[in-house]
Parts: sequence; structure tokens; C-alpha cells
Amino acid sequence: MNDTATMTIRQTAEEFARARERHDWREIAGEWFEAPVRRWIGTLDADGESEDDMGDAVILAVGMREFLSLRDVMLVAAICGERADFTADRAIDFLKRPMMRNNVRWMEDMLAETFHGSQAPDRQRCMKAVELLLALIGRLDGGDEGWQTQPYATVAYILW
Repeated sequence: MNDTATMTIRQTAEEFARARERHDWREIAGEWFEAPVRRWIGTLDADGESEDDMGDAVILAVGMREFLSLRDVMLVAAICGERADFTADRAIDFLKRPMMRNNVRWMEDMLAETFHGSQAPDRQRCMKAVELLLALIGRLDGGDEGWQTQPYATVAYILW
């Protein structure tokens, strides 16, 4: 990672930490991550190439390290996103309120039905997510302070 990218991710992480001190984490999840998550889901849904967005890469890397629910939403969008019961709105609700009983049940049901039900993960969608995550990791390369850990974990989960 070059010095400009390093500063960007560090500055973003510091700004995020300040925001967490002042606001409820659900508010933060919506303000910081809703738009990048919607773009992530939209990119997985769309045909063709995605836009190269360094801003989203930085925000998602910071967020995945701070909110495992963000990592989980990105993972489920990749492996379960073809399901009729997967919507961006529902994913955002999970992101903001991951411990709510109905959200926990939704996540459990999505994963159980995908792996044990009749609708297996879409291989092309999963590989697109892997490519996007590896590109995100590539933008964060070098001088890593843990920013790559959750994107790599998400790749591993998808490939599993």
C-alpha cells in the first residue's frame, strides 16, 4: 500500500473511531456502510465489471475489522444473494441489528437453506465476490495493520 492509501485508511479508521465515540453503533453502521454495501450487492447482481472504488475499499476494510456483521453481510450477499429471501434492505437491517432474534434467524435460515436446501450458491456470483475481495485486498497491500484479515477470511468462507 502506498503512503497515500495508508494515510487514507488510517485517517478513515480514526474518523470512524471518533464517530463511534459520539454515536450509537447502529447509526454508524447505517451512515458509514449502507451505501458501500448496497453498491457491493448491486455489483454482485450486475453483469460485467465493477467500478474501481478506492473509497469503498477503504470503508469496507475498516468496517469489516470493526463490525463482523458487515463481513457477514458481504459473505451472505455472495453465497445467498440469488435467493428470493435475500434483499439489500434485509441485509442492511442485519448489519445494523445483528443480534435481534429475527435477524439471527434470518441469517441462520439463509445459510442453512443455501447449504442444505435445494438452492446451492451460485458459483459465478461467488467467484465474482472473490475477485472483488482480492482486488480490495490488493488495494490495501503492504504495511497491513490487520485491514486485510477480514477480507481474506471472507474469501476463505466463500471458497469453502
